[in-house]
Amino acid sequence: MNILSLVQTALELGLICSLTVLALFLSYSMLNVCDLSTDGCFTLGAAVGAMVAIAGHPYLAILAAMGAGVLSGFITALLQTKMGIDSLLAGIIVNTGLYSINIAVMGGSSLLNMNKTETVFTKARALLQDTFLAEQYKLLVAAIAVIAVIVFLVVSKVSLNRFHATSIIFIFTCGINSFCGAAAPSKLPT
Repeated sequence: MNILSLVQTALELGLICSLTVLALFLSYSMLNVCDLSTDGCFTLGAAVGAMVAIAGHPYLAILAAMGAGVLSGFITALLQTKMGIDSLLAGIIVNTGLYSINIAVMGGSSLLNMNKTETVFTKARALLQDTFLAEQYKLLVAAIAVIAVIVFLVVSKVSLNRFHATSIIFIFTCGINSFCGAAAPSKLPT
């Protein structure tokens, strides 16, 4: 194994794991919540995605994995908001529960054989087969996934900022005693 292959493998794994880091960054910096369930949600998404890919649906596997992660995030949020459990403890509870759920999703096995399974990676390998990027197909798929998530986060943050600015302008123009239907401050908060 040469050094370039080692660097490429490190980049592939680093890019894939950076999605978990982005989730942790969001919860810590933007929401000011200590969420430890991201590790279990990431693994649940991998387990669900693998099972769907084994069933023969490589593109649907991505959506199913995302849906499973969102569902487990909703459970964490439910524990925090409706049941009043501290965010750190809620994350630990969900993370612990997801270990058993992951084994159940994988049919009681801790290892899935995906050697002959068609995945997004095998489709990318077939697409890039006769190009100069044929050896970097895994790196390209991981990089595209990370870039797509970053673009989504930037676009959604810009959209939320526009919504927030529009709401403040609407409240400012309506004033306190107007037909807007709710009491609104007559001046912008400082």
